[in-house]
Amino acid sequence: ALRAKRTVEQSFEEAQVRINELTVINVNLSSSKAKIEQELSAVAADYDEITKELRVSDERFQRVQTELKHTVEHLHEEQERIVKIEAIKKSLEIEVKVFIQITLNSISFIMNI
Repeated sequence: ALRAKRTVEQSFEEAQVRINELTVINVNLSSSKAKIEQELSAVAADYDEITKELRVSDERFQRVQTELKHTVEHLHEEQERIVKIEAIKKSLEIEVKVFIQITLNSISFIMNI
């Protein structure tokens, strides 16, 4: 009976030690879980902030892209206008040269009369 009692007490002590070990492990796991949940919450907040910044940047990019498209169209229109003006300028230069030549020829003709 005494031997059985010691065996039961020893088993009880071993069980208590194991319960204490498991309690420590459980507390550590709970602490780790809380820390991970905090970190996850911080990461989620960072993700939300970055997502908002990305959306704002994307909207800004779209506006700039539209503005650039209009600017390029305007530039092409101005380049076409410059080409037309250059053609008109050359045509007028030719007309002026012809007019000067005709005038000189007329003056020369009148002088020879």
